[in-house]
This record gives sequence, C-alpha cells and structure tokens, in this order.
Amino acid sequence: MSARRDHHDGPAYQPLFDRLESAQRILVALMSICFVFPLAGTARRCPYVDRIENTHLIRQVSSEIEAFRDEVVRQRPHPARNGYRQRTYSFRQLRGRKSVNSLNKGVRKAEVALRWDPSPLGESPHDLDLVAATYSAEAPFGEPAYVVHFDSRSPDGTIILARESRTGQGFGADEVMTLEFDRLAARYGRVVVGVVIQQGDGRTVFGDVVNASVRVLEGHREIGRHDFTAVPDATAATIGEFVRGEAGGWTFSGRLLGFDGDPQTYLTVMGDPAR
Repeated sequence: MSARRDHHDGPAYQPLFDRLESAQRILVALMSICFVFPLAGTARRCPYVDRIENTHLIRQVSSEIEAFRDEVVRQRPHPARNGYRQRTYSFRQLRGRKSVNSLNKGVRKAEVALRWDPSPLGESPHDLDLVAATYSAEAPFGEPAYVVHFDSRSPDGTIILARESRTGQGFGADEVMTLEFDRLAARYGRVVVGVVIQQGDGRTVFGDVVNASVRVLEGHREIGRHDFTAVPDATAATIGEFVRGEAGGWTFSGRLLGFDGDPQTYLTVMGDPAR
C-alpha cells in the first residue's frame, strides 16, 4: 500500500509523499490493533459460553442468552463506605422474596407472549397454542362465557391472538395474545389464560418441547413468567388468571397448573379451582 505518484512527482512534492506514506503505515498498524484479538481469551470471559456451545440456530443462541440474563436480577447501586457497590442475586437466592408472578393490581391491558424452539430436524413440529377463557362476574367459577383459541377472538374484540405459530420457527415470541381489560364489559369478572399442546400422531408433553416459556406483560413491565419445567408431563397448563375487583380494577395472579388430556377437554376445565 503506497501513495500514488503521477507527472507531478518531483523534489517539491517529496515531503508530501513521505508524510502520506508515513500516515499509511500508521493506519495499517492501528487496523491491526483494532481488529486482531485472541478469540479463545474472549470466549473464556463470556459467562454463558457453556450454554451456547451446543446450539445450532440463532434462535437457540438467543434463548440461552435470555435465560442467562433472567437468572441474575440486578438492583440499583447503593452507597457503601468505599464507594458504590452493586448487589446481584441468582434466581435460586430470590425464591424466598416476593415474586412478580404473585400479584399485580390495576391491569388495564396485558400481553401474553409464548415461545418455544423448533423441533429437531426430522421430527414432527411442536404446535403450542395460547387460550383464554372468560367467565361472568355472577358465575366466575362456572362455565366459561366464551373461549379464545386457535385463530379465534372474543366477540367484542377485547381478547385477540395477534400472532400465531405452528412450528416455533422465527424470532421473538411465537404466539401473542392481547387482552384489553379496560374495554371488557362489566358482566365479565374473570379471565383464565393457559397453553395447550396440539396432539399429533403421538402424545406430546411440555418435557418434549425445547425452551418453552411464557411471559405476561403490562406495557413493558413483566408481571408473570413460567417455563413449564414444573409440569413436564402435562399436555396443557394454566398460567394464571385476571380477576376484576370490587372497585372495577383487574388483578393478575400467576399460578402454573398442569393438565393431562386432550385440548378440547382442557378448555372446559381450565378455570376449575378444584382441578
């Protein structure tokens, strides 16, 4: 790599060419510093390298990194004698603390996002579906007034499936359900949300599905999360319920309950508290 010379070459231009060639040598040296680094050393400093070493898809890498981030909850730095110090807690250390899954008041609009990894190459795809059963205020534990599932929506459009997948392929959430409680008629007092696994030739349970998880969001705030590891032998599961209070506000309570049976039967009993 050298400076280009033409018919203007001569003693008068020699200092200029010397400076250009010197600058080019410096630039090449800087590029070698910026773009050459030991990959092995960088990998050793990555705290989740053991999680992603056996992954094959970008989606799997994303899931493993997200799972790693969820295990560490960071608090705001607080003053200490020797400056600011930040405390970190693992998921296991936080089990005795109040969980965001337990209770949230005043929910006006919520989003339930379900995701899972595609089946291994050569195997039948796994098809998971979000479902929601709405109950009247007069009979909150009776028969559901209606059920939203499998490409359907509520009669008034307050509960809809905004996204649906039958394979788990793609980025982000595979299925998304939106619930607008501020528009839901006063005659309804309870909404139960669950997940069902469509059964094909054989029996599929949550233990067969890789990285299945569901999140409940109010705006950008997470108010519930489950990963189904507690119900590995279930074919369907209730993830929580929204209940209208006496003042009219809606409260979310997260509770994971597994069910073993066909999807249609689950839809009739998913709101039964005795199950």
